[in-house]
Amino acid sequence: MAVMRQFPPPLPSITPIGIFIHIAQVTNFVSNSGTWPVYDVTTQTLIEEDTDTGGGGATTSQTTTGTETSTSTQVSTSGGTTAQTQTQTQTQTQTQTQTQASEPQSNTDAQNNSEFDAILVGGRDDRTGDLNISRQEQLFKEGFGVNTNVKAFRYPAPTKNIKDFLAQNPKTPIFLFSAGCSKTLDLSRDPNVDKKLLFVIEPYGVSEPTKNLIETAIAEGLPAENVYVGSYPGVGSTIKGNTSKNPKGIGGILGPHWGALQYVGSQKSNLAKTP
Repeated sequence: MAVMRQFPPPLPSITPIGIFIHIAQVTNFVSNSGTWPVYDVTTQTLIEEDTDTGGGGATTSQTTTGTETSTSTQVSTSGGTTAQTQTQTQTQTQTQTQTQASEPQSNTDAQNNSEFDAILVGGRDDRTGDLNISRQEQLFKEGFGVNTNVKAFRYPAPTKNIKDFLAQNPKTPIFLFSAGCSKTLDLSRDPNVDKKLLFVIEPYGVSEPTKNLIETAIAEGLPAENVYVGSYPGVGSTIKGNTSKNPKGIGGILGPHWGALQYVGSQKSNLAKTP
C-alpha cells in the first residue's frame, strides 16, 4: 500500500537582493512585500508485505518505510533583509522478519518412536524339542524385560512382512535368532533399520550362505560385536570378525543355545523403553 502527498518539486529563485535560495515552491510572490510564504513538502510512503509459506516451516516478513521532508523559506526586505531557511528531514525505516521453521521428521532418524520395544525373529520351532515362538519370546523377555512389548515373527515369515512392519515402526531394535539370522543381510540394508540396533544371535554358521551373508553385512557396516556366537560352528563360531562370545553355562536345563536368547536380551535391556 502506498500513500503519497507531494507539492511541485523545489525550484531555484532569486530574491530581490540577488540571493539564490532553493525553496519547495514559489507562488504568489509579491514584490511590494518582498515575502515568500512558507511552503511544505511532505512525502510519505508506506509499504507492507506479508509472506506466509507453508510446508516444513512458516516465514513472515513485514517492511515499513516512511520518509517525511518539510522545507520552509521566508525572505523579507521590509525594514531590512531577512533570510530564513528551515529544512527538516525525517526518515524512518523499520524491517521486521520472523521466521519459524519446523524440523521435519523422517524414518532415517536413529530413534525408536514405536510402541514396540523390540522385534524378535525366532529360530526353528517345527522339530521335536524345539521351542515354539511364544516360548522363545518369553525367554528373550526374561532377559530384556518381562513387561516389554515385543513383536515376534516365526523364522519362515516372509522378509517383506517384517519390512512392512518396520515401515510403520522404524528404528525398532531387531533381534535375529538361529534360523532367523538368514534375514540379516536383507534387513541390514533396509532404510528403516539402524544397523547399530540389529543383533544376530547364534546363527547357523555351518550353512555357507548364512555365514557369507552375515559377513557381508558386517563388511557393509553391521557392528561385528552385534553378532553373538556360541562355541561351535552350528551356533556361529566360524563367523569372521570381532564377534561377541556367549558365556558357557547359560540356559540351564534348556541348554546354552536357547539360553542365548535370555542372555543377549539381558545385555541389551537398556534399549527397552518399557520399565
